[in-house]
Amino acid sequence: MTPKPVQRTYRILVVDDHDICIRHVMAALETPSSETRAAFTADEAIGLAVDWLPDVICIDMHLQDRAGAEVIREIRQAWPEGRPEPKIIVLSGQQAVISAQDMEQLDVDFSLVKPVSGGQLRQLTGVAEPAVGQTPNSDDQQRQLYDLFLTELDQRIPQLDRCFSGLELDKMADILHQLIASAAIVREFRFETELRSLNASCRNGGPNRELAFRYHSVLESARRLLTQR
Repeated sequence: MTPKPVQRTYRILVVDDHDICIRHVMAALETPSSETRAAFTADEAIGLAVDWLPDVICIDMHLQDRAGAEVIREIRQAWPEGRPEPKIIVLSGQQAVISAQDMEQLDVDFSLVKPVSGGQLRQLTGVAEPAVGQTPNSDDQQRQLYDLFLTELDQRIPQLDRCFSGLELDKMADILHQLIASAAIVREFRFETELRSLNASCRNGGPNRELAFRYHSVLESARRLLTQR
């Protein structure tokens, strides 16, 4: 009897420096027919990509240590000759973070704004929908993500306060970038809207009165959410 060919597990590399975002994407894409691995830094992503040779790379363009576009270029350059190149999916918390021209030059397949639903992630990566009973309880996953969100919020508020006191608007915007993605993932949409308003004031160098009003709105909402723990 001829043995059945062994089907290789579909490999997906998730690159992000934001724990909640990585967990969200990995939870959506980890199935019996797929395997996911995470990279939190640019060097880790490049090394793992070239050694592991994933079929798909989901990458945030706003990494702390290096631009996502640079990471994609280095992976393309270091990719072994003759091996099928991976599908690249850019994930970002900001609209229009990568131009059509850059997408073409980097050979990016899709550019998406976070958070992306599990169904859309599976569709674009090519991961088959898991059968009933083959995935962890989605409510449990959401609760775990929410607990991580509250922990992150508790850590970030003092950082925001220091930046606000020193009017370090660029640093505030960097912190808000991650909080916006976290709030969207855990479906705190009202808080997400307040964060986006404050982020816009920081990036536009808005008047101090407007900045202070939006900051204190965010602070009050954050304290309300943290008291529910």
